[in-house]
Amino acid sequence: GSAHCNAGRSGGSQFMACSRRGALEILALGGLWAGLGGAARALDTQPVSPQPGAFLLRRELERGLKGGETLRVIREWDGRFEREHDKLWARGEQVSCIVEAPAILEPVVAIERARVSPGPFPAQLDTLGRIVGREPAARGSSAREAVRTALAMLTAAGKSGEQIAEARRDLARIVASSASLLETVPPDLFYPTPGKAHDRRQLDLPGGLEGEVFVSVEATARTNGMLECLERKIVTQIGEDIRPSRECWTLEPA
Repeated sequence: GSAHCNAGRSGGSQFMACSRRGALEILALGGLWAGLGGAARALDTQPVSPQPGAFLLRRELERGLKGGETLRVIREWDGRFEREHDKLWARGEQVSCIVEAPAILEPVVAIERARVSPGPFPAQLDTLGRIVGREPAARGSSAREAVRTALAMLTAAGKSGEQIAEARRDLARIVASSASLLETVPPDLFYPTPGKAHDRRQLDLPGGLEGEVFVSVEATARTNGMLECLERKIVTQIGEDIRPSRECWTLEPA
């Protein structure tokens, strides 16, 4: 999701406003995913039988920033399906990370580039290939610390007040989105329901602002049901501020 902040506010209240607005988006988007993915998956009750073996999982994430700029993060994991007694697990480790963003965000980009993400691993799968057990990633506090570090680095580098304020707005939006729809691993990631779905919701925002969020999901699978491509798009409009976000998961058997 995205959050718009009034430039006239102080840094602290500005950050809180972004976070509060982002929290509202998180609630709305979480409900959207449950409605889209859950309803479609409920119609598909064919058990899957993934064989133990290796694969490469890739995730490309794009977040729209002000002025048409984009934050782009591409991660890859070497993964494998493993059977332990009567349980099926997907396990994996990150093997690469590419981060592209405007130069003003370079301090936080460097932190993100160095971060090793567990991705969706380890994940226990049920007979339909859905994720039913996963260790949650605790990102909130570390992400906020990264923002504080990045802003301190920008200040030390002699950036102007306007540049720092703009960076604060974008960074705050990224942190506020850390638990949003695009940070929630789809439960049917490895064995998605092929097809398309979309929804549009109005957002009830503080300060008299009007907002709207549009979510679309499209998935394709191989003949054995395994993920080929799963793409999720979000366009959030708050006032006159429109921010697109996109996530694409792909899986290639080794």
